[in-house]
Amino acid sequence: MKKTYLLIFSYFLFIGCNSQSNVQVVNEFIKLYNDKDSLKTFDILHKNFVELWEKDTVINNKTNYSKNYSWGKVMNDLEVIEIIKIDSNFVETISTYYSDRDKILDISPYKSKRVYEIKNGKIIKIIGGEFDGYLEYDEPRRKQYQAFFKWLSENYDLEPSDFTFDKNGAEKLKERIIQYKKTK
Repeated sequence: MKKTYLLIFSYFLFIGCNSQSNVQVVNEFIKLYNDKDSLKTFDILHKNFVELWEKDTVINNKTNYSKNYSWGKVMNDLEVIEIIKIDSNFVETISTYYSDRDKILDISPYKSKRVYEIKNGKIIKIIGGEFDGYLEYDEPRRKQYQAFFKWLSENYDLEPSDFTFDKNGAEKLKERIIQYKKTK
C-alpha cells in the first residue's frame, strides 16, 4: 500500500514539476520574443516546430517562423499572455498582441487563445484559436481593417495578399498605413 501511495505521489510530483517547467518555457519564449532576441527565441522552438490556426497550418517550420518574426520586428509587436490552463504537455494562454499596425490604425490589440505544446523543453507546436467572445471582440477590428483595405484598393490597387508576412511586406504595409492615417 505504501508503494502505491509513493507511486501516486511521485506521479503527481512529476506532472507538477513538468507543468511548472512548461510554464517557464512559455514565459521565457514570450520574454525573448518581446526582447527581439531572435537566436534565443528560435532556440526554444523544437526542430519540428509548426504553428496552426485551429487545424490549418499557418507556419510549417522554423524558417517560416523567422519570416513572421521579422514582420513582427518591423511592426514592433509585443505579446502579453495570461495563462489559463496548464498540463504536463501544454500551456494554454489568452495572448494579446500589440503592434504598430494596430496602434497607428487606432485598432484594439489582437487577441487569441494559444496552446503551446512542449516536448523535451522545446515548443513543438503552437495552436491558435478563438476564445469565448472572440467574434464579438474581433468584429470592430475587422471593420476597421476593411475600411483600410478598401482605401488601399481604391488608391493603390493593392490587396492584403500584396503584403507578404515578412520584413519587406511589413515595411510596405507600415508605409501605406501611415499614408492612410494622414488622410483621416
